[in-house]
Amino acid sequence: MLIFLDSPFGKLPVLEIDGKKIHQSLAICRFLAKRTGLEPKSEWDSVQADSLVDTLTDLRLLFSAAIHEKDPAKKKEQIENILKNESPSYFSKFDKIIKENNGTIVKDQVGYFFCFWS
Repeated sequence: MLIFLDSPFGKLPVLEIDGKKIHQSLAICRFLAKRTGLEPKSEWDSVQADSLVDTLTDLRLLFSAAIHEKDPAKKKEQIENILKNESPSYFSKFDKIIKENNGTIVKDQVGYFFCFWS
């Protein structure tokens, strides 16, 4: 594991602005969204975006656990399960939300969610 000594918690990502460091990808995304006018426009839109980002984090954690599995047979089984059962459920729900919101996660807004997604 790489440790970055100049980082607040020794890990990446880190964004430094005006000599101040920000860590954690979501905090960085939210900060940049506010600075660039891409933050959700209302409290409701903000909580919707946050809940969807947290949901995507749940899916990422499933993949992370599978990838770090030491037993090759269990690893293969877990990844296949995620790809066959978990991912389609998540993505079909995201697709539904995007369609309902005219092609965006939060109605008619591009926001920090896309920073996290990439």
